[in-house]
Amino acid sequence: MTETIQLRYYQREAVDACHEADVQNPAVGLPTGCGKTLVFSKLIEERGHPALILAHRDELIQQAADKYNAVDPTVPVGIVKAGLNQTDLPVVAASVQTLARESRLRKMPMDFRTIVVDEAHHAAADSYRKILRHFEHVEQRVFVSATLERADKKALGSVIDKIVYHRSLLEMIEEGYLVDMVAKAVRIPGFNTHDLKVSHGDFKSGEIEQALALAGAERVAVSAWLDHAADRKTIVFTPGVASAILFAEAFRRAGVTATFVSGNLELDERRRRLEAFSAGEYQVVTNAMVLTEGYDEPSVDCIMVARPTRSKPLYIQQIGRGTRLYPGKENLLVLDLVGNEERLDVISIPRLFGIDPDKAEKDGVVAGVRKTLAEHEAEQRRLAELGAARAGFDRIDTTAHDARLLDRKDINWLKLTDGAWALSGMRSTIYLRPLAGRAWEAYAQEHGSGRVYPIAQGHDLAMTMGIAEEKVVRKAKSDSLRMIDRSARWRQQPATDKQLTLLKKLNIPVAMGILAGDASDLISASKASQQRRIRT
Repeated sequence: MTETIQLRYYQREAVDACHEADVQNPAVGLPTGCGKTLVFSKLIEERGHPALILAHRDELIQQAADKYNAVDPTVPVGIVKAGLNQTDLPVVAASVQTLARESRLRKMPMDFRTIVVDEAHHAAADSYRKILRHFEHVEQRVFVSATLERADKKALGSVIDKIVYHRSLLEMIEEGYLVDMVAKAVRIPGFNTHDLKVSHGDFKSGEIEQALALAGAERVAVSAWLDHAADRKTIVFTPGVASAILFAEAFRRAGVTATFVSGNLELDERRRRLEAFSAGEYQVVTNAMVLTEGYDEPSVDCIMVARPTRSKPLYIQQIGRGTRLYPGKENLLVLDLVGNEERLDVISIPRLFGIDPDKAEKDGVVAGVRKTLAEHEAEQRRLAELGAARAGFDRIDTTAHDARLLDRKDINWLKLTDGAWALSGMRSTIYLRPLAGRAWEAYAQEHGSGRVYPIAQGHDLAMTMGIAEEKVVRKAKSDSLRMIDRSARWRQQPATDKQLTLLKKLNIPVAMGILAGDASDLISASKASQQRRIRT
């Protein structure tokens, strides 16, 4: 590796964590723009050659090789994809699409010291598993990704042994390695996400596309862009090719230089359009899910999400196209196209960071989180006056409580006095319990029967909490989601007679005029603490 390239402190920590890992399959999570390629390139250099880099699509292989050579131009990189089979070089970048074929896999050398799986959130797929089984003898197989989870929730734990290093998007923004974000919801009259069906954990792209077209979403979106982002370089994510074309045409009709890219275009033509976008010939590029990975254009300072999603990994990949630093770039503006009525399970900037939409728009993510922290500290003091200490919990929103707990949604976690966390639903309560070191476990305990079901174990608190939240949000029905939504309207209503009677029965003193949400928290925490003591 050339001596001019210096690792940032967290990149050095990530490399060292892989060296020190006591497992064969460690994973590293770093947000887009924080140098994952630099990390695994340095790791390969220090561990020695030969090494194999896996990427999931043919067109990403040359990018992986180019990025490696940008870091270390002294080492030749072989390409294995389609018609190329350069397997005799110190570093080989190979397409999973190609290596999944038995005839190509048999031709690969077997002496790799290290395998790097890039964009590792794909690694639970059958094609990856086949390749990893073939190289099961390799001493270390390192998994790197900006989002160490899958949209369809297929368990990455089946291929990854341990997440040895993880930095959150919020941490990287706070430390100045990525730009801050501001967000605005663009409401589309006639579009309702409640009407969309779910398949493999997310909305069906075809249904989103049809619903947006029927609502004339492209006209509303362009109007909002002209009002809020007319001077910004913009990527628009759409659910399909037809909508990518439709949105690009709407921008052009408004006098904006715009083009679209999709997987249906010839690769050379796609590259030509993206190069023109980079050079400033186009101000807007729309795309049908082809720029979520492997595309870097730091000058982008606006992302329009015209593809509502329940998938946190997909959403983070989309907004990650605009979080890189660039001269003169103050922040990233995220325009979220939303329906008439919001669903708790639709990802957005406010949901991702657990802040109010007004804060996301006016203050940005970092200031919004800090303000939320201050508000919740005041809320904590207010609840103490209502008798929260007697119930045995602290009412704290986790995003605000600790900026290093990333990507919290508006979910009503309660922190118990024994250090555990509880999330009480209609049929069960989920608990997070600290283990040795920084590790945590999550489990669900049914109401009534007390039956316990494991959810996750061995991750840090942020990751454990995220896994638990995904499980709840994806499986819960609308009534259950309202139960755990901290911003639900019912929480601002007066406490019911039933709640007041139960509080008295539990011997929890409360102030006059207590709200239903506060009463619910007091009751849930008291029951959760009792249930925990029974299990312990």
